[in-house]
Parts: sequence; structure tokens; C-alpha cells
Amino acid sequence: MSYPPQGGYGQQPGYGYPQTPPSYGHQQPTPQPGYPQYPDAGSTGWLRIDAKFFWMAWVLFFVKPVIIVNGQQMPNTQWGLNTLTLPAGTHHVLMYFPWLFPAQPGRVEQWITVHPGQATDVEYRAPIWVFSPGSLGPAPQPYNGLGLMIAIYAVFILVFLAMCLGMINASSRPYYY
Repeated sequence: MSYPPQGGYGQQPGYGYPQTPPSYGHQQPTPQPGYPQYPDAGSTGWLRIDAKFFWMAWVLFFVKPVIIVNGQQMPNTQWGLNTLTLPAGTHHVLMYFPWLFPAQPGRVEQWITVHPGQATDVEYRAPIWVFSPGSLGPAPQPYNGLGLMIAIYAVFILVFLAMCLGMINASSRPYYY
């Protein structure tokens, strides 16, 4: 997959493309289906996404979050601060982290407005429970799935305690031959 596709909306300043949009003559760029076109594509702003995960999910150090803006996957994403230069306007942002199962854990979609010459700060938090959605928006964001994870741990602890009490009870009985 080559990033970004040549022509149309994919030419974004800050990713090796000039600050001025290309000259199309009398032709307009082909709009991408499902995404709005921005009449003021010459003015840019910044979208700063602070991607975080819960410290006990240390395995996420081995994968990088995926950020897709208006159908275009952003290169060189990382946990921590990601700064994207985008045209001013409202953008569709999709985030998740790659994993085997489910295919897109922590998936969250949000429409975010970027103002010309300004930075818009948002925070992405990967869920604690892998089957929960992530959260994306103004900081601070909650870790989704916390209640479910506490319930699962509580069940395991109760089962463990019941087994321990059963062994203690069994060892205190006299043994008859």
C-alpha cells in the first residue's frame, strides 16, 4: 500500500507535499465517497493525539496504534504524542491498535474539527478489556472496560479463595483407613 494516493484529497501538507494545493485547472479532485470536501484546503492546522494505554497492558509496547484520518492511514504513529498537519475543517478520525483477535480492538471513531493555524488536542485511551471500545476526545478520557475487568478478577479471586478453603477444610478432617 502506498501512502498517500496521488491526486485528490490525499495530498496533505506536512507529509512531503507542498503547502499549496496542486493546480487542477478546470477539473476538481474526485471526492472520496463518505467524506466531506473542504473548500478552504489552503489553510492548515494541527491535530495532536496523545495515545495512551493502561500500564498493566504492557504488551501494547510491542504494537503501535493505528490512526486513520478521512480514510487515509497516518504513517509513523506511536504511543504518546502524535502531531498531524491537516487542512482546516472537520475530519473523521478512526483509531485502534492491531491485534490477532479481535481484529481492531479499542476501535473508536470521532469527528474532530481542526481550526486554521491552531492545534486541536485530543486523547486516545486503549481499553483495559480488549473487547471494549477505546475512548477518544478532550483529555482526560476514561479507560473503558475497567468495571468488566474488575468483575472478572473478582470472580477469579473468589474461585481461588473457595479452592483454598476447600483444601483447608479437607486437611482438617481425620483420615480413616
